[in-house]
Amino acid sequence: MASSNATLAIFTPNETEVPNGGQVALVKRATGIGQQGIAALQFQGQDAGHGQVSYALWDGILPRGATGYTGTTGIRALVTWAGPKQSQAVVWAGAFQLDGATDLPAPSAENFPAYGATNEVSATGNCNVTTPSGMVQTLISIPISKIQNGQTTAPAAGDHFRFRLRRAVDNAADTLTDYAYVYSVELYDY
Repeated sequence: MASSNATLAIFTPNETEVPNGGQVALVKRATGIGQQGIAALQFQGQDAGHGQVSYALWDGILPRGATGYTGTTGIRALVTWAGPKQSQAVVWAGAFQLDGATDLPAPSAENFPAYGATNEVSATGNCNVTTPSGMVQTLISIPISKIQNGQTTAPAAGDHFRFRLRRAVDNAADTLTDYAYVYSVELYDY
């Protein structure tokens, strides 16, 4: 079966879970002079005192049907974001996990395995090169092998999942010396 390229979920800042520590701030931010502010997640930067713990979590269900999830290659996350410094880079790290005791080696209090570098995929994007705080997009491609890490079955239509987005300031390629603001994340099949 070929990939559907169908949108599986669109996540906005207002839909994030509140994790135990390390959560990013929800702010209203104008994307241009004289414009109204829109909701954004404010990820910490490289300045003193900020670490690599900032992340956002979303939950969803993999869609069923002909235009839903096909399970052929993996899942892509298209992150729409902005940073106030032209041409500096941000490294985004995404992880996709399945829920449910049937996907784990043994039942646990929390149905998801712990996040780690083994199931996280990174992608680097530059801030807008012509407009300070202009929106840009960065694509994270998460292969099925990363999704299946720590789980015994492949994702299937109807499965409950969790997606985590982290700004990887621990990565040397992340050079933005300021906050990065996420406006949305689209997950789609590939």
